[in-house]
Amino acid sequence: MSSFHLNVKLLRDQRGVALPMALLALLILSTLVISFALLATSEPLIATNQKLVAQARAVTESGVERAIWALNNPADPNGLPLLLPAPAPAPYDGSAPIPISVNGTQIGEVFVTVTNGTNPANERNIVAVGWVPTSTGSGSKAHQKIQVTVSKFFFTATPPPASLTVQGQINITGNTNIDSRADQSCGPKDGTWSVGSTTVGGSGDVYGADGNNTENQLVPGANGITDVKQNVPIPDFAPFILKNQEANKLSSQVTELIGETTTQRGRIDTLQKDLDTTKRDLTAAQADTAEVTEQKKIISDCVNAIYDYFAAVAKANGQNTKAVQTADAAVNKKCDEADKYLAPAR
Repeated sequence: MSSFHLNVKLLRDQRGVALPMALLALLILSTLVISFALLATSEPLIATNQKLVAQARAVTESGVERAIWALNNPADPNGLPLLLPAPAPAPYDGSAPIPISVNGTQIGEVFVTVTNGTNPANERNIVAVGWVPTSTGSGSKAHQKIQVTVSKFFFTATPPPASLTVQGQINITGNTNIDSRADQSCGPKDGTWSVGSTTVGGSGDVYGADGNNTENQLVPGANGITDVKQNVPIPDFAPFILKNQEANKLSSQVTELIGETTTQRGRIDTLQKDLDTTKRDLTAAQADTAEVTEQKKIISDCVNAIYDYFAAVAKANGQNTKAVQTADAAVNKKCDEADKYLAPAR
């Protein structure tokens, strides 16, 4: 058959050919509908899992940042002391989850454990395990783990002894103002320290926290603090200078951070491409499912019209009655529409 156009003569000459063909097409389309339905079900699940993993990564990174904040704020009630005990105070001992919220809505939780590093004086190990949406319950969830070692610049004597500490000469001119009086949270400090001489000219002013408001003094005040302290022996600077070992370590950490940032950027780009592909596949699957469902309906209508025609012919005892003509017209109308799905390729 080159066409599915049906009429009474065709049905009489090739009786029974159209019905199996339509049923076969209906079976194939039903299989396609089931396949697309399964695809439409699995794709959203994949997209949801990818979203949960990305959120779990972000929650875990938040836990690391929270630990770094606590280490940098030892005086805060929620901070960590400079001399870290073992184990660390909760929740930084991993005993309880820290909720992570966005705009007042909790999106996950993270367990954070902080311990001393190889050098307890300035290294801390942080292990963060983030869960989305929670670590409990039986619903869908995802978790990620990050383990890092953080370092603090280590000086054998802190803080530096002056507002401006230079292992060399200092020349102050113009409207330069050096003042250590305002902030004495680390104790009173000199105005300047220099190995050689310190020259103050123009409108430049140097104030040390010496208990008076007279600038540029060379003589220490009653508390031993002075505005300008010059000709300081070089060995006195050693406790306040970053050592080569620490500088090299900092350089190594920066290089490592750049590499990790590049890697993470690549992962994010890959994840975004995967999400875009999933969205396109899901949209295509939904469109294909809708199209196949429509095809199935059209062919089903054609099959029903054929059944109705045979019923009318049987009732009319083979006579071309008005009912037979009406049924024949219905077959032509319904099956002409199905013809584009059933006609063999030319």
